[in-house]
Amino acid sequence: MAVLQPTIIRRDELLDDARFWAIVYEYWLKPRVGDPFDDGEEYFLSVREAAVNEFWRELESLPVEQGRYPSVSVMLQLRGGWRFGVALSLYPEDFEVQDVTSPPDSDELVLVGVNGGNSILPAFRWQEVLTLANHLAEATPARRAHGVLLLYPAVFFSRQDSMSAVRDELRDAWRNSGVSAQHLDEFIARITEHHSDDYEWRNDPQHGWITTTRDSLRNPETRDAPRVLSMIQRMFASLGVDSEHTRSND
Repeated sequence: MAVLQPTIIRRDELLDDARFWAIVYEYWLKPRVGDPFDDGEEYFLSVREAAVNEFWRELESLPVEQGRYPSVSVMLQLRGGWRFGVALSLYPEDFEVQDVTSPPDSDELVLVGVNGGNSILPAFRWQEVLTLANHLAEATPARRAHGVLLLYPAVFFSRQDSMSAVRDELRDAWRNSGVSAQHLDEFIARITEHHSDDYEWRNDPQHGWITTTRDSLRNPETRDAPRVLSMIQRMFASLGVDSEHTRSND
């Protein structure tokens, strides 16, 4: 049986669409026992779940050639020409939010991490996310907010990261995002509750910042990790940041 291949469909305008953010943050939006709501999308992001589901069906139905499936990329461009963001991989019955980067003058999307049932994480350090958000070609408060929010689900924290500062950054990001986010303190508590603050990152002389987490593409022992680590080093170097980029005290 032939394996389906992705067709990349670029939809960067979705950065301004609350329905897109509801898909990226779906895990945290769904009601839990004791919640005072039955529609988390509306409660937190001011968009009804039914509208998000309809939008989802539209994405699934995007026309592609036989033997292929849509992969919707939503990206931001850095000053050095690199891009980063996510791809909504709409493989039948196996949806993933993929964290991706793309070199200058290329349409290739390089997989860095996966958020979902078969997660491949971490993809980034918190300080790396802030560095990328601070070096966008379109340096507006809204786009900086989008940079933070796009990659946040792919982050594992270390003891050096101040979770109070993280929550402040996330609060500012949602306020500047253009999305009518509500109940922000409650939402931020929700999206930070499962993140460990004792995760270990190590700065390797050859590969830069690496992990030892099984399956993470920031672990040099993982298949394809050396290429990913090299791409990440090149991306930060294009910003004038060397292999010791984004120390915890940056």
